[in-house]
Amino acid sequence: MPPRKSKGGGTGAKKTTVDEGGSVLHMNNRPIEALAPKTDIAKETQKLDTQVAKCKAGVAWVNLLEIAKRLKFGVYNDRPENDAETNKLVGCFEANGIVSMKDVAAIPLILKMSRLRNVDSLKLNFDEPEEVVQLELNDDKAIVVASGQHRLAALRKYKQSLLDEYSLFEKKREKIRALKQVSQEHVAIYNECHEEMGRLKGLLHDIGKWGVIIYDEEKLLAKGTAAANHLSRNNTLHEYKETEEEVLITIFKKIKSVYDSSPVDKRDQLALEHLREVRTAQEKNARLHRVLHHDAMCVFLATRILPLGPHFRHRREFSVNWLAKSIDVCMGVYVSWATMRVSALKRLSSKAEFPSSAETSTLIGSFQK
Repeated sequence: MPPRKSKGGGTGAKKTTVDEGGSVLHMNNRPIEALAPKTDIAKETQKLDTQVAKCKAGVAWVNLLEIAKRLKFGVYNDRPENDAETNKLVGCFEANGIVSMKDVAAIPLILKMSRLRNVDSLKLNFDEPEEVVQLELNDDKAIVVASGQHRLAALRKYKQSLLDEYSLFEKKREKIRALKQVSQEHVAIYNECHEEMGRLKGLLHDIGKWGVIIYDEEKLLAKGTAAANHLSRNNTLHEYKETEEEVLITIFKKIKSVYDSSPVDKRDQLALEHLREVRTAQEKNARLHRVLHHDAMCVFLATRILPLGPHFRHRREFSVNWLAKSIDVCMGVYVSWATMRVSALKRLSSKAEFPSSAETSTLIGSFQK
């Protein structure tokens, strides 16, 4: 007699259960819904843009070359000067001229309103460039600049190239003037030099005049340095965008801030956690992400090398390209070695009592091993 069919059909075989090794995987076939991103970079940027805009006091112009020595760069973004970017700007000046009276090209200054002599005369924007007034200050103190060192460097270089060209035409004219017999060709060249010198003199006239946007220092720093750091970034400039190194330094500064403000027994862990948060929110860049995924190296650079000063920004340890290529080549050993070297530098720069000769010899011996 054949086996009796079960109620569910088929033979009387038992239904597979979890205990008997059956699969419990379930495909999510629910309708796909839009999810808000965990870290919305656009919203954060817009929030900071709004915060910075509220701190804007007005616009003016300055002679950038005359006050160059008073300008203090690197307070909120101590990027090293990049010759390649400076040359790009010089090329832009040569091809398109200098248009400094516009928001995207103007240099942001961070000042206390009490330092401004003509604060009531500032214009809100550069819509009418001819009506923009020259900035007047009550003192000769340093002026904090959020960004613009490459524009200043390019302006200096461009001016010098114009002066050199002017000098060449002047020498050519002098040679022709010194000739005893002057031909028709010499006269044509002489007159051509005269015209070119006039053109160059026109370009040199008011070459240092540059638009600036003044931001109220007290308002900008009321909630910390986040707004000032955001202002110092050139991510909106088409003439000069942020380099990988600038992005890396900005991240390291954030890590250092968390490290310095955390309890001693927890600061390493909190700095590491913050690195991972920043890394998750960072824009896609394969080489930069490769560097940021080396936790120990990044925390070390942010908390040990970064505090040594802005002159260290020119070292290869802050070159994204070098770091990305060197990560697989004994980077752990390198970090250990660098840690010892930094420790030695701190001892040498410390105001504490200097160690004895024996202690110094022992310390040097440990490094050599």
